[in-house]
Amino acid sequence: MAVSIRAITLAAAIIFGSPAASVGAWELLQVGPHERSLEIIYSQGACERTALHSVQNQRMVAVSVSGEEFTGGKPCPTVAFVYIARIQLDKPLGGRHVQGGRVESYVGPFLGPRGGLHYQSVPRLAGLAPSDAKFLLGRLHMHAAVHVVGSSPRLARVVSQSPAPGVRDPKNRVVRIDVLA
Repeated sequence: MAVSIRAITLAAAIIFGSPAASVGAWELLQVGPHERSLEIIYSQGACERTALHSVQNQRMVAVSVSGEEFTGGKPCPTVAFVYIARIQLDKPLGGRHVQGGRVESYVGPFLGPRGGLHYQSVPRLAGLAPSDAKFLLGRLHMHAAVHVVGSSPRLARVVSQSPAPGVRDPKNRVVRIDVLA
């Protein structure tokens, strides 16, 4: 298993009891290019070491984040650093379910200021199982308009989407996903 962590610190914040700060909490951000990776977000306390693990089979990809504290007997500040990690997949996602420590109450990095307002960008959904795509969009307060475009003997999966990934504030907060079922 290859895990490459982009050590991008998105934020450093004081978090008191936030579910996103607990070890094991992570969220799916989007599918990587060509369905060969998953981008997740997770947090790590100032006195924690974390490790990412994935188990992949024909029907699912399970991701877990584990950690251990290393205080050395000294007090530890309650600062959490938020990271984005890319989990490399053995083969394209192809509709396999993504399982693990998703946290619904943590919104992730799609929020940002724009003229005092907040916007959200559409994530890359190609390759996700339709239920995972709906879950991800729902977490971002967007809706999925599902259209079945064909049949396949393989797992049902999202093959295209409109608007494209990265588009801000889709019209009526609806994303059309074309599914091969």
